[in-house]
Order: sequence, then C-alpha cells, then structure tokens
Amino acid sequence: MIQNEPHKSIWNRWYRSFICFVSATVLIFLFQNCSNGFDAQLIEQSTSLSTDETETSTSTDEDSIIIAPSTPIAPQEPVVEPPAPPTVPVVSVSTLCGEEKFLRQITVTNSASLQAALDQVKAGDLIFIADGKYLGQFTAFATLSSRITLCGSSKAVLDGGTRSTGYGFHLKGDYWNLVGFTVRNSQKGIMLDASNYNRIRKVTVADLGAEGIHFRAHSSYNILHDSVIKNTGLVSAGFGEGVYVGSAGSNWCRHTNCVADKSNFNKILRNHISQTRAESIDVKEGTTGTLIEANQFDGTLINGANSADSWVDVKGNDVIVRNNVGRNAGKGMLDGYQTHVNVPDTGQRPLFENNDSEVNGNGFSINIHSKTLGYLVGCNNNHPKSSSGLSNKKCVVVSN
Repeated sequence: MIQNEPHKSIWNRWYRSFICFVSATVLIFLFQNCSNGFDAQLIEQSTSLSTDETETSTSTDEDSIIIAPSTPIAPQEPVVEPPAPPTVPVVSVSTLCGEEKFLRQITVTNSASLQAALDQVKAGDLIFIADGKYLGQFTAFATLSSRITLCGSSKAVLDGGTRSTGYGFHLKGDYWNLVGFTVRNSQKGIMLDASNYNRIRKVTVADLGAEGIHFRAHSSYNILHDSVIKNTGLVSAGFGEGVYVGSAGSNWCRHTNCVADKSNFNKILRNHISQTRAESIDVKEGTTGTLIEANQFDGTLINGANSADSWVDVKGNDVIVRNNVGRNAGKGMLDGYQTHVNVPDTGQRPLFENNDSEVNGNGFSINIHSKTLGYLVGCNNNHPKSSSGLSNKKCVVVSN
C-alpha cells in the first residue's frame, strides 16, 4: 500500500488540472457569447436611433423622410396670430381733438366715468368722450400747469335731461380745450365762470331753455370758434341768446361781488348761430375788447322778447364786429347790430366793418346809441334790404 501512494498523488494532481482546464474553457465560452450578445444589442439600438433621427429629419427631400405606418402623425394646426388689441377710440383722436399734445388719454363711455375723469384730471390729460348719450349735467373745476382737453365727436352728446335748470357743462378753470362734442337739453349749454385762456372749438350746443354759451364772472381771453349754436330760449325766450359775454349790471352783486363783470378780450370766431329767440350774441356792460368775427347769424326766431331785437347787441367797450354775415330778421328784429349804454362809460368805441347784413326789417343794419362815443362804422359794410339804410351814423371809409 505504501509503495502505490506516489501514483495516487500523481493521478489526483492530473485530475484537478483537468477540472480546472474544463472550467476555464467553459468560462471563456460563456464570456464570448455574452459579449457578442451585448454588442448586437448596442448595434440594434444604434440603428434604431439612426432611423428615428431620419424620420424626424427636416430635409426638404420628401423621398428621404421615413414615416413608420404604425405611428400616425396628427395634422398640424395652422398658426393663428392673437388678435390685436382694439384701438380706442376708433375715430382718430388727432383728427377730432387737434394737434394739441397730451400726456395721458382717458376714454370715457358713460356719465359716471365722464364725471370721474373730470374730477380726477391731471395736467396734460386728454379726456376722450366715446360716441353715445351722457345723461346729466357735468362740472369741471381744475386749473393745472398744462392744457387739459375734453374731446369727442358730435355724436358724443351731453344731455342735461331738463331745460328748466342747470348747465350742460360748467367750467371753472383755465387752459382747457373743449372740442367736438354736443351739449343739449339743459337750461344753459356751456357756462364758464372765472375761466381764462380756454378754447372751445367745433362744439354743438342746442335745444336749450335759455342761452347757449356764456362767459361770466371775469372769464377772459377765451376763444369760441367754428361751432354751432342753435335752438335756444325754448323755456325763456327773452334769455335765449346764442352767446352771452359778461353779466348785466343788475347781476353784478350776484356773480362778481357788486363790481363790474370784467369778462374781457374774448373772441367769437367763425360760428354758425341760428334759431335763437334772443340775440345771436349779447356783449354786456362792464366787458372790454370782445372780438366778433366771421360768424353767420340767422335771426328767423328772434321775437323781441326782453328787448332782443338784433343779431348782436354791444354794451361793452372796444368791441370789434367785422366780416360777419347776417340773414333773416325775425318778427321781433329791428336792426342788425346795436349798441347800448346801460351803465356810464360802457358801450364805447365799437368798430363795425365789412359785415354783410340782410336785415329785412324796419331798422338799420347798424344802429349806434346816442351816448356811444368813439364808434367807427365802416362804409364797407353791406346792407341789402335794410329799410332805414346802413346806419344812423355816418360811415367812414376804412382802408384795408
């Protein structure tokens, strides 16, 4: 037994070597097969990715685009741009409101927003009144460092709702522009109290119980131009003037602390004034320097109430009346233009020139009061159909 031990030890070593060899061979085989399978998977994934990229390619060659039939593509919705914000107002502000520069635009669409804008206005504001009816009577009491514009078309209507009381628009402030809109159905249309350097342009003032536009209580250096004033005096015919400048002496204690109402140097230019039951324009005692130029007057409804018997009654000083056209004397009209002296030292130094006056009445085209001094009546005033002639005073040739 002892002699055979070396052979047994050799056999065991050989057997263990064989087992190790077989195990190593099996491990190598398994490793190679796993490696080949993993490489194949990578190749397949790479090919798949390449195919996906080809399908999503933006190439313009339609033949090169591959679309898998099992993956339907939804049709693309057309690109729709969002609508532009509405422009307010639709009508050009610059066309209606002029070229006056403004810092902020406020558009109002009802009575409450209009009065709120007037109450909260700031220097340089433009308040644009959209077309529509604004029931009520409105007030503005602001004087600021830059002009304020209140503007709308003639279809933006401030309707007072009653012809018995109140003012359609009452301004007590300086440096306002009132442009384009309509005022109707109040006792008085537009009233300015202690208001200076304002401009009223292309407004329509109509259907009122008394006067149309009134400059009162030391309102000076205002301009009213290119506007329409009509159908006044529906409740009080004798107070139905188209435009009224200043206050009667009997009202000075009521409006100006018992001193003369010095509503001075106002300009009334290129307006059309008709269907007034009192004068087209009445310039009161105590005022100075009113300019009345290039207006058109129709006196058809002037009926003589409250001594209203002319297109224009001049009681202030240094009033210039020129280049106006007057037509159609009402049954109460006597003269085309008159002066009066109701208070000493008033009604002085008027100038009348180049007016075209078809009075169709029994009086003069221009009748100068006996106490009016320093007057000038130009011989260039035209006076067809004035029964008594051009004037009760001698005319003067006026050089151009």
